[in-house]
Amino acid sequence: MSMTYSEKNGWRMKVILIPGKPQICINLGRITTKKERATWEQAFKSIKKGLSPSQRMTISNLELKQLCSKVLLLNKEEQSAIATRGIVSEEPTDIGDVTRWNDLIEEYQEWSRLRKKVSSKQEKNRISYLETIQEFLAQNNIVRYNQLSNSITTGYEEWRKSFRKKKDKRPKTQLVSASSMRHEIQIWKDLVNWAIAMKGLPDHKVFYGIKIESTAENTQTIIPLEISDLRDVFKSLRDSGNAKFHDLCLLAYLTGSERKALKWLINHYPECLDKNAQTIQIFEMQISGTSGGKTEYRGRLLPITPTIQKIFDRGLILGSYNLDSFIENNLRGNRCYKLPFEWHIHQMRHSYATHNLTAGVPVEDVSRHMGHSSIQQCLDRYARFSKHGIPQLKSLHEDFLTQINNTYFDDHPNI
Repeated sequence: MSMTYSEKNGWRMKVILIPGKPQICINLGRITTKKERATWEQAFKSIKKGLSPSQRMTISNLELKQLCSKVLLLNKEEQSAIATRGIVSEEPTDIGDVTRWNDLIEEYQEWSRLRKKVSSKQEKNRISYLETIQEFLAQNNIVRYNQLSNSITTGYEEWRKSFRKKKDKRPKTQLVSASSMRHEIQIWKDLVNWAIAMKGLPDHKVFYGIKIESTAENTQTIIPLEISDLRDVFKSLRDSGNAKFHDLCLLAYLTGSERKALKWLINHYPECLDKNAQTIQIFEMQISGTSGGKTEYRGRLLPITPTIQKIFDRGLILGSYNLDSFIENNLRGNRCYKLPFEWHIHQMRHSYATHNLTAGVPVEDVSRHMGHSSIQQCLDRYARFSKHGIPQLKSLHEDFLTQINNTYFDDHPNI
């Protein structure tokens, strides 16, 4: 069963695989035509027919959304074939064959050209992006994403920063910025998704040859802030007089929220608060491909702390405004935040996870609060930054979290 409906934040599709299993909400975006919504519903119907009863019971929300996004690339006949033969995933033996990828790239390029009319400039850029990807693959960098590590493999970004095309006269010492790689990375994602859907490459949530540590423009935002640095950030925000940005950053830290979750909280206040259960709810669900970036997570529940309640009571972050532009303008201007280091609001999310793990909060709770699809995902991303087994450090983090959650505004009454 599937149903599309309109909400304040755009179109959504609710799907149910089996009776009794919780429904799944997929965000389709604000601008979605009737034909596009019907295409999404048809893709889900094909997937549902192709899944065995046991697969319907065990498939995760994340896996189902990924399947939907990939089946959208197929035509009606190919979708019908999925419904007939079932959904199977067999590991090919030649994923490391560069010639295999060269053939796939050529076929993908032709398929893209026929599927969507683009300008000559767009076509030229796409060819250039694919040529760069082929150069990367030629260096024998085809490695499954979950096998990548800094010690054995150079990820795409690290390789691309120093790689220069023939017509590029910039010195190799001038690194290519992360923002300039964005289009290449998106093309590479599309290519892999197309190969999985059309050519039977395994759907194991892998990303061949590319290691992306953060979706933010500053690729170092994965690094959490130390408590001393975090204190400096909030002090600079208090001193700046920009109380709205201060409250937004504080809420991002206290809830471990990324931008989309912040938008959801702001747009759904006060319904997002369950005062009887003393919880705050974040139910925003998206899949990779609808709006780009790292948007895959589950809904989550967090405890309402006095500081969180005070942020909403102040009301400074509420109202109608462009949240993304507001954040970027404040970070880019850097007029009021005279700090000896660079920081990004997304670091608040990573800092929240790291500080809680270090304070001894069970990883199951941290993973649930962060909205991770699994506990292992939380461990893989943050455990290396948390220093377990050091009582003094654990106590320091416990004291800090207790203070910032409960008495922050009492300690700083003048903001």
